[in-house]
Amino acid sequence: MSRAELRDRMVNWIEHEYRATIFEHDGEPVAYSLHREEETQIYLRQFYVDRQQRRKGIGRAAMKILFAEIWPEDRTLAVEVLAHNAAAYSFWSAVGYQPWSIRMERPPGA
Repeated sequence: MSRAELRDRMVNWIEHEYRATIFEHDGEPVAYSLHREEETQIYLRQFYVDRQQRRKGIGRAAMKILFAEIWPEDRTLAVEVLAHNAAAYSFWSAVGYQPWSIRMERPPGA
């Protein structure tokens, strides 16, 4: 996708069903989350920490803010992790997420 297409997609998400939270460090944006509140769960669509800011505790600090100040305590929290992304799996496990299901796909022509 082009930058313009990515921007348009993000604007559409925020205008319709998702809430964005931007996290700053020393007055500069360093991370963001994009989530949707559902009846029984909070679905975390995107969570991004600037590449230069990773491995500094910013992701964990942002999650603590989401848990304590943004998300209701009475909802299940859901996030999808790509099967090949071991670093993301480790991060989500470290902040309390547990495996729930495995989605498998068969690509066209396989």
